[in-house]
Formats: sequence, C-alpha cells, structure tokens
Amino acid sequence: MVNRLWENPPYSLTTDLTCLNLDFVYKQLSQSYWASNRTKKQVEKSIHNAIPFNLYLNEEQIGFARVISDKAVFAYLADVIIAPEHRGHGLGKWMMSCILTHPDLKGCKVLLETLDAHGLYAQFGFEIKECMKKQL
Repeated sequence: MVNRLWENPPYSLTTDLTCLNLDFVYKQLSQSYWASNRTKKQVEKSIHNAIPFNLYLNEEQIGFARVISDKAVFAYLADVIIAPEHRGHGLGKWMMSCILTHPDLKGCKVLLETLDAHGLYAQFGFEIKECMKKQL
C-alpha cells in the first residue's frame, strides 16, 4: 500500500503506519462503547491488518480510523475516533471525505455499523439499518 497524505493546515491525515501513536489510539478506543474490552495487542493487530488513517494537529495525533478491505469490492469502516477536546471543528467530516476518496477504496461498497454520529455519516450516504435503530 502506498501511503497517502491529506493536509488541511494545521491538520493532516496520513495512512503512514510509522506515524501511528498506538498509546493514543488504545486510550481513545478503551474509552469507547464499542472497543473498551480490547487489549492493546488486539488494537495493534487490528491496525496492522487494515488501512490506518491517522489524524494530527501539527505533530500530535488527535484522531484515528481504520478500514478493513479486500480493495476490490468490499470495505468496512471501523474505529473512527477524534479526541473529545478536538470534536466540533469539522474534523470528522474532513476525515470521512479523505477516507472515502482513498484510491484503494475506489469501487468498494463501504459499510459501517454505529450507534452514534448518524448525522455525520448520513452526509456521506450511510444509512441506519432497522436493527441499529432498535439498539438506540
């Protein structure tokens, strides 16, 4: 995989795994409703088997997402997080627009399962399934 970089100064988003701050990602995921029981080793392994998207404010990692994909027809968006103190600045929207334009995802049906941020994801064509509504 060729590393990609998007810039929106002072923010940047990269798929470069060498830039990943595993401690940040693990801490954020451990505070989420969907990944609080994952071990650090599981988080690390899941990242290495996906396309990582690392969001930075200057040199500090402030967000993360990953996509699991066959890079032909299917992709699953997972673990989208932005540190609480950086939410509300349009970063989720910018991250999503970058992720969905990644060349390895061209032609892929991107799936997502979430209990929150439906307004954000709806802007990108994601729909809440009936089974997800029941969990809300």
